[in-house]
Amino acid sequence: MQIESRTIREFIETFESLFGSYLQPSEAGHTKYFEIIPAQKKYSDWDLKCFLLDEVEFDQVQQMVRFVESYPAFDDIGHFMTDSEAYVERGTHTANGKLIQLMAIIKNESHAPFFDLSIRKVKNSYVKRLFHKSYNEEFISWAMLTAWRKIKNEHFMENGFLPITVVYLMPHFTNDDDRRAILLKPQEFFANKLGSGKYKNAVAFLQNS
Repeated sequence: MQIESRTIREFIETFESLFGSYLQPSEAGHTKYFEIIPAQKKYSDWDLKCFLLDEVEFDQVQQMVRFVESYPAFDDIGHFMTDSEAYVERGTHTANGKLIQLMAIIKNESHAPFFDLSIRKVKNSYVKRLFHKSYNEEFISWAMLTAWRKIKNEHFMENGFLPITVVYLMPHFTNDDDRRAILLKPQEFFANKLGSGKYKNAVAFLQNS
């Protein structure tokens, strides 16, 4: 697969060289260890997925997470993990999840700067140790950013704004006024909720580009 983003290409090359011995070879064949859904539109994300080998130790998984968290080309890192009872059936719930999902925005990228990494087949005991503190604010913030991206890309139905809103936003925003605002003026609602927070670069791209 031809990866047009230099940042994504370099990230994959570095990640695979450091952690490839802990990963299952990719059946999709996009790269040696990653399945990739490439970003197509301006507000799309690079969707990367890899799978751990059974014998991987906790420290090795922790190294992967720390590597992503500190990757110099990424900003506005978000742990898309939750311990909220509202999401207990979701795969990213720490009580029973067996995956780790991290999101970010790529610095100095004018087209499709969004990054979404999913590490699969993680032992749930590792997930609980890594995410023993609550990341619910990051989870909801990146759910809003994702819904906002979908609107900008005019992607509303399958895997778009509406299902993301139903699955991720409505269980959190239970107030009728908030729900009405999400449905009637979603971009204004998201800007008000996120504008003063830690995701200013992602917000600025969605508002100004």
